[in-house]
Amino acid sequence: WAAPAIAAASNAGLIGGFPDGSFKPEDNLTRAQALVILSKALKSPESDPAALTPYTDAQSIPGWASKSVTQAANANIIVNFPDANQIRPNALTTRGEVAGLMYRTLSALGADLPRISIGVAEANR
Repeated sequence: WAAPAIAAASNAGLIGGFPDGSFKPEDNLTRAQALVILSKALKSPESDPAALTPYTDAQSIPGWASKSVTQAANANIIVNFPDANQIRPNALTTRGEVAGLMYRTLSALGADLPRISIGVAEANR
């Protein structure tokens, strides 16, 4: 059922699946996995580790996701609720969180979207 969407996302370079070549469409998604996918959509992703400074749990980012989560932080696409200073990279993500992450990614890519306040950047303003 998911094969056409998986193929399209894979062909766009957004997903690659697991090291064994599988995709596991029925599995839940972690926040780190979502951020890896969305960071691949960024046009000029920066990877300055200083962008992780506001996050109290940055040390819990898995090694395989570190560069992508850093790029997501640099692009200001990370959405975190209820604690704006936690990424919670290993927690399962919700549909609402993915919607927020997608909103921020589309906004970073220049999409004309209505303004809403979410995430660490908004909390620290």
